[in-house]
Amino acid sequence: MFLAVDIGNTSIGIAVFEQNKAVFRNKISTRHDLDKKDFDCLFEVIPQEQLSQIRDIAFCSVVPELDKKIHQFLEQKFPVKVKNINIDMDTGLTYTIDYPQNLGADILAGVCGTMEFLKPPFITIDSGTAITIAVVNDKYEYCGGAIIPGLETSVKALTLKASKLSDLKFSKPTSVLGKNTGDSLNAGVFYNTVGGLNLLISEYKKMFGDNCKVAVTGGLSLIFQPYIKGVDLWEENLVYLGIQHIYRRNSY
Repeated sequence: MFLAVDIGNTSIGIAVFEQNKAVFRNKISTRHDLDKKDFDCLFEVIPQEQLSQIRDIAFCSVVPELDKKIHQFLEQKFPVKVKNINIDMDTGLTYTIDYPQNLGADILAGVCGTMEFLKPPFITIDSGTAITIAVVNDKYEYCGGAIIPGLETSVKALTLKASKLSDLKFSKPTSVLGKNTGDSLNAGVFYNTVGGLNLLISEYKKMFGDNCKVAVTGGLSLIFQPYIKGVDLWEENLVYLGIQHIYRRNSY
């Protein structure tokens, strides 16, 4: 069995795979003072019999301060070598972007997960703390993309700057027309994000062809499902599958 770990700014998640099927998933909030007891809570959903069958482990991270600590936790818990997914590994892609070394490991994993389902050209959208949009052309070149604030991040940014909004949190709006401050904020953030995503998809299809497929993943992806046009794949495990994809290509 394969264990994939995704260390994000908001949460740390795990997925245990049997072949390409995720049989266990869990997540905890990301904290810089994370200790081993907290980390072990991730594995409480997995029976001991399955835990003992984990033979391969890899993680991707956008929180470098936690990399060494979690790497140590994993190697203490499992008697296997742990791989940290990075841009220097064989991914099956080449890069036409400036500074490939700065590409987020989670974006890279999401794109590689998309390759398990779709042939390029394609667009991968991952909705989390930030919403990332990545484009791969028909030559398997990672061409770039866009990054916009996630829904909760956008609301939090406004509440930090406006004292009268300080108690508001994001929730999916029931209407495009807000009747109070909270509903207006939610409507503005949500439909602004939806409109931006649809525009980006449209522009990328002009650049890379109408046959450019669209894949969507991430913790808040389902909230967009009725609103984003022309999506070919909704898959919650894209990043985890991409971690496994890259691990397999580099297991030699």
